[in-house]
Amino acid sequence: MKMKKNPTVSVVIPTYNRAHLIGRAIQSILNQSYQDFEIIVVDDGSTDDTEGVIKEFQKRDERVRYIRHEKNKGGSAARNSGIKSVRGDYVALLDDDDEWLPEKIEKQVIKIKKSLDKVGVIYSGFFYVSDKSGKIISESVPTLRGNVYTNLLKGCILGSPTPLIRKSCFQKAGLYDDALSSCQDWDMWIRLSKYYEFDFIADIVAKHHVHGAQISVDLNSKIQARKTLIRKYQTDLSKHPSILSEHSRRLGVLYCLAEHSKEGRKYFLDSIKQNALQRKAYIHFFLSLLVPKIHRNILRKRSVTNIEDVTFYY
Repeated sequence: MKMKKNPTVSVVIPTYNRAHLIGRAIQSILNQSYQDFEIIVVDDGSTDDTEGVIKEFQKRDERVRYIRHEKNKGGSAARNSGIKSVRGDYVALLDDDDEWLPEKIEKQVIKIKKSLDKVGVIYSGFFYVSDKSGKIISESVPTLRGNVYTNLLKGCILGSPTPLIRKSCFQKAGLYDDALSSCQDWDMWIRLSKYYEFDFIADIVAKHHVHGAQISVDLNSKIQARKTLIRKYQTDLSKHPSILSEHSRRLGVLYCLAEHSKEGRKYFLDSIKQNALQRKAYIHFFLSLLVPKIHRNILRKRSVTNIEDVTFYY
């Protein structure tokens, strides 16, 4: 199919050495009931046959565009390259290992066109799916709309495969922060929510595939990213000591899971200083000090989920 000069929706897919997966993501876009879009695939220096797979799609559909980084720069840089080249009024982001259900774009475009300009983001529900077996593990259904900035300071409320964003929003919020090793999406949603309201459609319109190669399941990356986010939003978090205390407590838990109990206790103490009523921080501090192995085992039961050989920390 030929591409319009100015499509309504621009879909950006960053990819790196995912020749075996990228086709599924692209095909899920081509299968959409709403067809006024372009697809921008940013190849972040792949060394496998990713380029060949994408160019096969280009032969069949001119709406598929290809941008290549000669050197690997990371997911944020790849997303930024795509966003800088979009032609549409709205931007949707899809990871190369996820996919959309057929009515995703149509439902969101209808919603955002009916919304006031202050609404910059429309997000949706999605399935967590085992990449190994294809089985649905769980689902996430949105519940929060309007000014969600404080909610996002607490934690990420939306899934990366679902948002549709007005292109103009990036002029105020900026592009992705390539200094973050993880949580780049969460950081972007925080910045967008500073300037714009969020809305949602409750329907499940995407599949987030779960496997062990994702940065989101890397414990050290989660620790470093959360520390960076705390520093980045220190001024705003200081206005919400209970939220800052919870972040510190969570960092303490992650450090203890990584078998660095001494470092973890520092964050439990920070959590208590920030909010003296943070009861859990007291419990974690004394357990990690007196019985660190038992404490770690308790954390593994309560804060770790293993799904088909993939470990998740929350």
